[in-house]
Amino acid sequence: MSTVSNDSINSSTMASQPVGEPQGKTLERNMMSLLNKLAPDNRPTIAKYVMEQMEKLEERSAFETVGKMIFQKACREPLFRKLYAELCSFVSTSSKSDDFKKALLDNLDGWLKDNWAEAMAVDCSRQISIEYYTRVKCRFMGGMLLLGDLFNEDIVEAQTVHSFIGRLLSDIHAGSDIKLKMEAAVGLLTVVGKKLEEPQSQEKIEEYFKSITTTSERLNDKRTQFFVEDLVTLRNAEWVPDKVKHYERSAMSKAKVRETFYGISR
Repeated sequence: MSTVSNDSINSSTMASQPVGEPQGKTLERNMMSLLNKLAPDNRPTIAKYVMEQMEKLEERSAFETVGKMIFQKACREPLFRKLYAELCSFVSTSSKSDDFKKALLDNLDGWLKDNWAEAMAVDCSRQISIEYYTRVKCRFMGGMLLLGDLFNEDIVEAQTVHSFIGRLLSDIHAGSDIKLKMEAAVGLLTVVGKKLEEPQSQEKIEEYFKSITTTSERLNDKRTQFFVEDLVTLRNAEWVPDKVKHYERSAMSKAKVRETFYGISR
């Protein structure tokens, strides 16, 4: 993701609506242009233009389009998911914040229905290509981690996060998709643990860790065990990591990114 200065983003960046083109199509083109320019130093500026685009159209479909495009792009580019979550936080301050949040959460529900079963089926199968396996797993994990980032930005409620973690762990003691569920649960807890572990949630958190550690002990999988050990260590440190590993993204090949962040090395 290259850096784009605020000076290069202005009203002229937005395409005018060609004669005969539906407003929704123009919105999609302008949104894609904005999202492609998103960088850490221009989030408020991008958010401003995103809000302007939404407010031009009063139809519910406008908010659905914006929410869907941000969510899907974040899932396709999981290394930058926090940037998209922060963009959502900025946009949520607009006068249309309720409509935008609802559209974003609707996309979350749609993503769950579309990708959950597919990801679990892929994790159980060995009769598929590595490219397809990688694409499905990265999209699934990207969505899960984005859910955590949206929770940290106060866009998703704790109840929604508990629902997802509960579903991941509810039948984790059976099935060949157990490793993916474990990885998703550990990843989500790593992102949300510090904020989620409040006094009223203490009992649930204890149940999560009991389920995860018990399952890890009986799994003959070192990688999963390392994930769980890191999570337990992080919690014992009150969710403050002793050190943060920095990855030189520009120097990492796609294969290395997949291995480092998703453990895909089949």
